[in-house]
Amino acid sequence: MTAWIAVAAGYLLGSVPFGYLIVRLREGRDIRAAGSGNIGAANVTRAAGLAVGALTLLLDAAKGYFAVWLAARLTEENITWMMAAGLMVATSGSTTGVARASPWRASASRKPRTTPATCWTSARLVRDCVR
Repeated sequence: MTAWIAVAAGYLLGSVPFGYLIVRLREGRDIRAAGSGNIGAANVTRAAGLAVGALTLLLDAAKGYFAVWLAARLTEENITWMMAAGLMVATSGSTTGVARASPWRASASRKPRTTPATCWTSARLVRDCVR
């Protein structure tokens, strides 16, 4: 049961859009409307500067690290569950958001950032990892 908590935590951590939040708090604008429309560190660096981009990169990397670290602690370092938690950060959480109404779920043009195939593949990989 605690292993599934680690996977859920990975999903929740992955859904936090640090690039969007940092630019919104610091400059009051929507990063999705600038440059490529992506909320990642590269677009944040181009649109808001090196310091903001570096902070975005650091926080995005930290959420992946924390999810894997948490899974290791909750599952006695079971590599399968650690991979599942990391996978949730890298794919499902960051591409779909926590809720359908999530403001960072899509780019400024409201085009979906993910496809059903991506979600299906992610779910299948997690299933295969935890068998």
